[in-house]
Amino acid sequence: MYPSFHIFDTIVLLGLLNAVVFASVIRCKKPQSVADGILAAVLLIFGLLCAKILLHTLGCWEQPGFRYFPLGIDLWLQPLLFLYVLALTEPRRLQRSLVLQHLLLPGFFLAYAIVVYLCALFFGQESGQFDVESYLLYTKTKAFEDFLSIFFGFLYGYWAYQQLGKYQQWVSTYTSDTAIPTHRWLHRLLLASALVLLLLSLMLLFEYFKVFSVVPLQLFYFYLVALIYIFGFFGFRHQDFRDAVDLIYKKSTAVSNLEWKELLQKFETWLQAEQAYLQPSLKLEQCANALKCPPQLLSAAIQASAYKNFRDLVNHFRVETFKARISKSDLKKETIMGIAYDCGFNSEPSFYRIFKEKTGLRPTEFLRRR
Repeated sequence: MYPSFHIFDTIVLLGLLNAVVFASVIRCKKPQSVADGILAAVLLIFGLLCAKILLHTLGCWEQPGFRYFPLGIDLWLQPLLFLYVLALTEPRRLQRSLVLQHLLLPGFFLAYAIVVYLCALFFGQESGQFDVESYLLYTKTKAFEDFLSIFFGFLYGYWAYQQLGKYQQWVSTYTSDTAIPTHRWLHRLLLASALVLLLLSLMLLFEYFKVFSVVPLQLFYFYLVALIYIFGFFGFRHQDFRDAVDLIYKKSTAVSNLEWKELLQKFETWLQAEQAYLQPSLKLEQCANALKCPPQLLSAAIQASAYKNFRDLVNHFRVETFKARISKSDLKKETIMGIAYDCGFNSEPSFYRIFKEKTGLRPTEFLRRR
């Protein structure tokens, strides 16, 4: 008797076939990069996940030859996606030891699944299969694997998100070549995947506590099929920018703390000499142009110091100038806000707030203590 296909089964089967096709095409690309190889592995894992659900929906899981079929690949996807992000953004970090370190646990669970399957085939009878399930703790182990899949999904997703953010900062700081990709599509996809994973976690939690009787996992697999098309599309279009990315990495690591300090000192000297901070609308780009350096580089130098950002540094000079001028001013002829406006502040609320943040005192309290 042949299994009957429903719309859901057809969509998942198409996802499986497309995963194999995309993986094969990407593996045939010339030249072949490490990122291409990892992406092909990711697509194959997507395909195996589709095959896994088809075994259940088509009733094959009840057949003796498929009952414990070793598709224990739930823990492979998370580290592979993180390694793919590393291969795109910082390929020099992708050493063999690092890859083995991240794939050790998934390899253990896959080996366990193979042992269970071989034992089930060896015993053959229904009673023997139950013995295998009991002795090898199959049900509890699979439940623990499901928990680890969700946990590592969030953990590796966070690491990948952080890595992409760092890479995008490097690109914007150290190169103006617009051909170098920033992989914003992957950045957004990680956010969307985090929401899907959170929804899946809540559904499983509700089912565990009997809040809902049925978990609509079909939604998750629809998203899985969509991921196959997205990764396949962008993976096929991806070009190898390994040399350019390595150059960006070298530039970022070559900037020592001394160089940051030199640039910051140069900026502070220019600010004081030109009294540019007295301009209420002073912008980072204007200062960077005067120093003949990229705005992102100047911003990074400021953030490497004790200042929070460009605005924080400029406000520091404005407050110091205000303190110096108010100490020598005749307040019968000038007002506090008149001096504050002359020092670059453009509103009373912001002046009072910034002055309190910088000194711990209100302007009137500062005047009483001078």
